[in-house]
Amino acid sequence: MVQGGAVVLDPNGQPLRDDAPTLKANEQLVRISESWRKLFGLDAPEQLNIALERRVDEESADMAEVLLKVIPEVLEAVDMDGAFRARLTTYALELAGWHLRSIDGEDPGASRPEAPRPQLALPPGPSAPEPSTPRRWRERDSVDDVLTQLANFEDEFGDLEDDDEG
Repeated sequence: MVQGGAVVLDPNGQPLRDDAPTLKANEQLVRISESWRKLFGLDAPEQLNIALERRVDEESADMAEVLLKVIPEVLEAVDMDGAFRARLTTYALELAGWHLRSIDGEDPGASRPEAPRPQLALPPGPSAPEPSTPRRWRERDSVDDVLTQLANFEDEFGDLEDDDEG
């Protein structure tokens, strides 16, 4: 340490060390560090959020693309007709969006999407049963012939009930 042009000594006769240059050097290093952090965006949480949002959007688009390829293949594997497959694919995507909105804490909307109902009659194709002849419980016999003749007689002449027994 120098004061008034002379070196200042401690009580043992040793020169005192001046801490001012070290403190000034440390201040300069702090300023350089702050400038470097601003230059490279380390103090910018907004930049990080924007980058994360962009990444989430890209991953969401990738996930939707994968779902659009996978869902129809799965539905085809269970042998569903094309129209119902399309309705189920749309339902799956709407349901996924509804769940994502609810997970993020947003209001997912009016209500959960309603699942489409399968059609009751099967269309012709690999999933439809083979048409079969109607099942008969017994073979036709002479009684069936007599009943058929009686029905034809009633059709031609009217009811066979006796009007006198009323």
